[in-house]
Amino acid sequence: MLSIERLKKNLTEIGSIGQKNGEGVTRLGFSPEYAQAAELVRLRMEQAGLRAWIDGVGNVIGEKKGRLGRGTIWTGSHLDTVKNGGLFDGCLGVAAALEVACRLQETERELDQDLRVVAFQAEEGGAWGGTFGSRALMGMLSEDDPAVTETLRRYGLTPDAVRNAQMDVPTNSRFLELHIEQGGTLEAAGCPIGVVTGIVGINRYLVTTTGQSNHAGTTSMARRRDAFTATAKLAVEIDALARERKDNLVATIGELALTPNMSNVIPGRVEAALDVRHLEPETIRHFMTQVEAATARIASTSGVEIAIETFVEKPGTACDGHIIRTMKSICEENGVSHLELPSGAGHDACALAARMPVAMLFVPSKGGMSHCPEEDTAWENTQTGVDVLWETILRLDKEEG
Repeated sequence: MLSIERLKKNLTEIGSIGQKNGEGVTRLGFSPEYAQAAELVRLRMEQAGLRAWIDGVGNVIGEKKGRLGRGTIWTGSHLDTVKNGGLFDGCLGVAAALEVACRLQETERELDQDLRVVAFQAEEGGAWGGTFGSRALMGMLSEDDPAVTETLRRYGLTPDAVRNAQMDVPTNSRFLELHIEQGGTLEAAGCPIGVVTGIVGINRYLVTTTGQSNHAGTTSMARRRDAFTATAKLAVEIDALARERKDNLVATIGELALTPNMSNVIPGRVEAALDVRHLEPETIRHFMTQVEAATARIASTSGVEIAIETFVEKPGTACDGHIIRTMKSICEENGVSHLELPSGAGHDACALAARMPVAMLFVPSKGGMSHCPEEDTAWENTQTGVDVLWETILRLDKEEG
């Protein structure tokens, strides 16, 4: 049976690499801290009876052959964190997958299908756009992509390392990922399990506002063409448009760059990053039509020019209906309260969905907190999450390919 103490030990020992008192955990992709954690995960995989290795881009992979070899069940999550992040994001899914392997070992149980446990490199966003390791594993990285080329150069990787990281995807492969919710829906509903229906699409836009730099003291308010004020008005309008909707769309401006960025100069240029998320691309397109109308109006009344350019467009991912039904049945049979919900964050499951059916389980995040030192999840909920993951793997294992 599940050893909660073993799960705690693995999660805290692996997850705390890069931890600083009061500052959270910083284990960035391609960092020395990541390499240290990856080697520890590889060792733990071997101790759990898996054949384990670290590929050319830093993914940690463990494999256990099944009796019949009629399919492959993949499970895991990412090993990197954001700067000053938390213990559970990503690492919970890695520790949970390790626990599945440990349970198979201690019960001397053999699966019919192959098992692949994966700890992914560089899921968190960066110059490479996030989900770097899982995209490499699925053969989705192009050497013609400037972000990929720069990442290879910066971290001493070669094009051959990326090519060799691609794994075969056997027929009848499925991927399961246990993750913290990173929001407050499950906690508010009092549910220990979230069965994820889909992973939202993420579009990011560069919003460039061009006005006129001028002296902050001698330019009257009537004569100003303030790029920042116009951008601020647009940000408020975008927030209002998103709040009016009833379809779970979210919109965020989280990054600004002002030019010349001096206290005594009216900003003449502002660049802002707009992040818009929803499962359906058509919903995002409709929302951006509204944003463009607001943009034209604000530009006209503010005497500025505003341009919007798309620089990230990741479509939404639907989770597999059959696996969803299996997870729900397991919860119902065991009296586990659960809720169906979409994920508002991107995950490695999105990359694997290009090659196989995927599904995800969420456990509650205390206070809806994530990507911060306060990130936390109750141990009893992590235990429930691993139990449902375990039972799902066992049921999928007995299905014919």
